[in-house]
Amino acid sequence: MPPHGRVPESSRLSWGEHHRVVPAGRRAGARAYGLLYIYDDEDTTGLDNEFQVFRMVRGQVSMQKDPFLSPFMPTLEDPLHTADQAFE
Repeated sequence: MPPHGRVPESSRLSWGEHHRVVPAGRRAGARAYGLLYIYDDEDTTGLDNEFQVFRMVRGQVSMQKDPFLSPFMPTLEDPLHTADQAFE
C-alpha cells in the first residue's frame, strides 16, 4: 500500500466509473448480485463525507445513496474539533 494508506489516484473510483467495480459480475449474468461500500475521504466530487454504494442485481450495476452509514461525520465519527476537545 502507498505511504499514509492513500490509494493511488489511478485506482480510485467515482460514481461514473462503476463499470470498473465488478466487470466479472456483469459477465456472470442474471445470477450475480452484491453490494460494495466505498469510503474515500479524499474524494474531490463532494462525496468525501459519505459512503459510495455500488449495487449489483442480476449482473447490472447501479449506484445508490447510503441511508445507513452516511454522512460519515457525525454518524460514525465525531467532527475533528469535537474529538480534539475530548482529549483536552
